[in-house]
Amino acid sequence: MKRRVVILGIALLTASVWSGFAQVDGRSRAQLTRKRYLSSATNQEREYFLYLPVGYDTEKGKKGPVILFLHGGGERGDGLADLEKTLVHGPIREAWVKGRDLPFLLIGPQMPASGAPAPPGGPGPAAAHVSGGRRRTPALGR
Repeated sequence: MKRRVVILGIALLTASVWSGFAQVDGRSRAQLTRKRYLSSATNQEREYFLYLPVGYDTEKGKKGPVILFLHGGGERGDGLADLEKTLVHGPIREAWVKGRDLPFLLIGPQMPASGAPAPPGGPGPAAAHVSGGRRRTPALGR
């Protein structure tokens, strides 16, 4: 099972790098990237997934919704090597793994592994981090 998750993770990272170079009908392809941030709650580096829909980079004036996907208890992990667990269920799986064209940004942080206390700030630090390098979106309050 662990080997399968690692292989899936490598495949997804490879696909996310290549997806940024191609376009569909003149619009940029969907992208899935891992964004690193320093958790103010745990004082550790963590990552979250950021899914950008088709056309996000080529349609600069277009605005759309943002979904903060909170996974279930079975997808908890260290926020780095275990992040692929968050692709088992939910909208990021639908958009990236199954290839559905979902017209919104998706943010997918990962809560700490079972037994570890949840950060007091919850997934908020990942959501706040996203707005720093991207277009302003109403859902992020910017």
